[in-house]
Amino acid sequence: MTRSRRSPSRSASHPSGRRGGGGRRRGEPGRGPAPVPERDATVTEMTDQPLVYVAFRGGRREAYGNAAELIVRLGDFVLVEAERGQDLGWVVAETGPPIRRRKHQPLRKLVRLATRDEANRLATLVQEDRDAFEICQGRARQFGLKMKIIDAETQFDGNRITFYFTADHRVDFRELVRDLASIFRTRIELRQVGARDAARRCDGVGPCGRRLCCTTFLRDFEPVTLKMAKEQSLPLNPAKISGSCGRLMCCLNYEASHYRAAMRQAPRPGSRWCYAEREWIVARVDLGNYRILLEDCDGKNEFVDLMRFQEKAVSTGGTRSDAQRPAEESPESDSPAVAKAEQAQPDRSGGRDD
Repeated sequence: MTRSRRSPSRSASHPSGRRGGGGRRRGEPGRGPAPVPERDATVTEMTDQPLVYVAFRGGRREAYGNAAELIVRLGDFVLVEAERGQDLGWVVAETGPPIRRRKHQPLRKLVRLATRDEANRLATLVQEDRDAFEICQGRARQFGLKMKIIDAETQFDGNRITFYFTADHRVDFRELVRDLASIFRTRIELRQVGARDAARRCDGVGPCGRRLCCTTFLRDFEPVTLKMAKEQSLPLNPAKISGSCGRLMCCLNYEASHYRAAMRQAPRPGSRWCYAEREWIVARVDLGNYRILLEDCDGKNEFVDLMRFQEKAVSTGGTRSDAQRPAEESPESDSPAVAKAEQAQPDRSGGRDD
């Protein structure tokens, strides 16, 4: 039986004489806090060389440096540098703004324009991706892995196949990688993506009848909150405000700033105004159609253009600067319109009037 040889220099250098004490353990008490690894943040980087944006199969887009100053046009097929070898894509933007990428991530470059035969091989790669996707899906089912295979992407030179999947929990797919490597005889990479990225790769049509924004032009995903739907007076029904990915639709963010600006300028519901020589109460604000619903003392309702109302209406609760705030109602007010407006407002105490 062979015995492992002990390193005298390493044990001697450790003050406690422990074996293998070449460095302190992470978070060891009495020796200061453990070093926190630096998060892989993204930075905006300016480059001297022009940038060309290239798209690939599955909606993937990346920026490449054009150090050789190749003359490229929209739709041209180009060969670009990849992690191992070269990949084929098509130009979607000849110039672009500074790119945001991870720290210490190298900026890859354009290699050359693709020939006609290389461009025609793209259809063959699409069929190869379908075959690889079905094989990976079947193998994952065999191993009993709780993961959903989304797409497969074969690099142009065949040096790598990337499989995209979604999963709710951490998945140990090491056996699956070894099995796929023995089948395809190339480098295998499994990359977990979120629900929005999965919808981008799968493509589809949104409720508006057009292709998904993330597949066509949307590059970065901005956070979308339920507050945006409330500000736009949309029904809070998940089936109506959710996209193909199951998350809130990205288009809720397109006009959110305009709705906030319009809401700041519009009168508050419940405030009293003098318009067309009559006293009104703002019952509802319809920013989508840029109009408001007014209610008089007799309970008569009337829709009025918001811009015209802002020009001619005067608040009865004070100066025009107070028009943006709800007017304070007098508790002794016996106006039927005011009483009806108060009843229409939701009960904030959590009770209900029967």
